[in-house]
Amino acid sequence: MFTVLLYTADVKKFDATAPMRFPGTDNRSPMDKPQAPATERNREPILTVLQDVFSDRHAVLDIGSGTGQHAAHFARAMPWLRWQSSDVAGNLPGISLWLLGKL
Repeated sequence: MFTVLLYTADVKKFDATAPMRFPGTDNRSPMDKPQAPATERNREPILTVLQDVFSDRHAVLDIGSGTGQHAAHFARAMPWLRWQSSDVAGNLPGISLWLLGKL
């Protein structure tokens, strides 16, 4: 059984092949990890809630993983979970960089 974590965004035109742009992100090149400054500010309060909500779960499907920063942080902090990130195809390389700890 999966628990679904859903992020929402105001997206007017959807292109599943293009990376999404988030306010305040700094995507310098395809080899750099995408950065969303808000993640540094909000990841601990979100983690506190998720640790309680997911304490009896084994898997999470993270829909709309964006930069991948939250997924990487939460997966490290909750090792009992199998964390599955997902997003539009254009964001997957950046998510992989975060999850694999590259760069």
